[in-house]
Amino acid sequence: AAIALSRPDGDVVRSVAIAEDDPERAARWREVFPFPLRSDYIHGAAILECRVIDIPDVLETGGQFEAGKRNLAPAGYRAMTVVPMVSIGAIAVVRTVPGPLSDKQIALLETFADQAVIAIQNARLFNETREALEQQTATAEVLQVISSSVADTAPVFEKILDSCERLFATGVEWCFSVGCRPPRGVRVGDDGGVQPVSLSQRAGTAWLRHRTRWRYREC
Repeated sequence: AAIALSRPDGDVVRSVAIAEDDPERAARWREVFPFPLRSDYIHGAAILECRVIDIPDVLETGGQFEAGKRNLAPAGYRAMTVVPMVSIGAIAVVRTVPGPLSDKQIALLETFADQAVIAIQNARLFNETREALEQQTATAEVLQVISSSVADTAPVFEKILDSCERLFATGVEWCFSVGCRPPRGVRVGDDGGVQPVSLSQRAGTAWLRHRTRWRYREC
């Protein structure tokens, strides 16, 4: 038997992990993902309807889960039990030999799924709490520098840049200040420099129109 985790991603189901001794079967399992998050797929029904689905033989589903049957048959598994992990995804026990799981085995799998959900949610809460604390710490550090550098703004900008680098895990940050006569953008960074503020600049647009101009993330 193998144990596999999957999760919904928009309108599809994606594989997260599989514990399988046979590398070829594991590879075939991964190849069937992603597939539509629909009730005619076994995983889709378990996730959408939040119920345990035990299929003793994926080739004989009594007219149900036809899409799932066509999708999973090439992976080489004949039996499958899928238990939803509420708000997370699903955990499945797949077998190469047809046959159902016992009630005791299904109950144990449900308990494991519930405990996994709690562990994942606790990890998320911990990370969110840690991030909030880091943000509060960064804000406090900037305020401390402001209070000790009333006549000199350079240390304040440097502390803002340091905090951004730590919080966003990036190696490139700029801090802009804007004068009024005439409007000029002063970049505080590696090379410094002064340039006119205009709508042709991302920072200039952000300042002049008071809104976020550019977001970029490389996937």
